[in-house]
Amino acid sequence: MTYVLRLTRAALLAAVPLYAAGPLLLWLGHAGAAPVPTVTAAAFALGPSVGGTAISISGSSFVAGVTVTIGGTPATSVVVASATTITATTPARPIGAADVGVTNVGGQFARWSRATRTPPRSRLSS
Repeated sequence: MTYVLRLTRAALLAAVPLYAAGPLLLWLGHAGAAPVPTVTAAAFALGPSVGGTAISISGSSFVAGVTVTIGGTPATSVVVASATTITATTPARPIGAADVGVTNVGGQFARWSRATRTPPRSRLSS
């Protein structure tokens, strides 16, 4: 009988009884699987709730093809500038705090829960 010890989108670890001396551990995974990203900061520029504002995301293990969500809504114009920096354009959403999510092509996900959009300042005219 084979026992699945761990199953992820990228790999499978199983114990396969093979010898009288004990089971054989078998690890099946994709050699080119994307690493798990981390998000250490997300900076919104001031902007309206209709979206279209630049956002810069810092972290590690970012790879081409990532998706970015802000408050659960997909960002647009996502660019992986390097393994540590992503730029994107914010979607329409209310002013206030929002989680920023980064998902690598293999499904590995990271979240930054401290991002805040600040309303644009009103200009007073005299």
